[in-house]
Order: sequence, then C-alpha cells, then structure tokens
Amino acid sequence: MKLLDLRPITETMISTSKDKLMAQNAVSYNSEDGIVFLGQAPVKAVEMQANLTFPIDGKLYPGVLFIPQAMEHKWAIYFHNETLIFVRS
Repeated sequence: MKLLDLRPITETMISTSKDKLMAQNAVSYNSEDGIVFLGQAPVKAVEMQANLTFPIDGKLYPGVLFIPQAMEHKWAIYFHNETLIFVRS
C-alpha cells in the first residue's frame, strides 16, 4: 500500500489568523478558570439525552480540565457545579 508521508509539512506548520482577535482568543484561556462561563448557554442550544460515563481518578475538583495551548486546540474544558463546560476557542 502506497502512502503519502505528510509529516515534513504537518510537523513544521504554524497556525496563523488574519483576524487578530481570533488569534488572541485562541490562546487567551491560560488566565481563565471557567467560572465566567457558568450559566451561559449557546446561542443555538441543542439538548439531547446521553448515557455517558467519564472515569476519573478519585474526585473531580472544580476548575480547568483542558486549556487550548495552540490554535489547533479548539476547545477549553472546565468543571464547575457538577457540570462539564465546553467552550469553543
């Protein structure tokens, strides 16, 4: 099976944006604990039933679960008030 090795391109790419605000927003979550997003709903909210389980090591404490470090990382994830909060960067 022939494959095209794109690693020389993908491993050296740098993300950019023409919109300065978008670029700043993409990496602005380092100083955020997620509390500002409590109680906010998406502009176009969709609700669905799901039976999801997330294994954790012991207790899940409020705060940051994942912070985007690059423009390729599209979500910040927080945990507050027994709720997972996903914020699109």
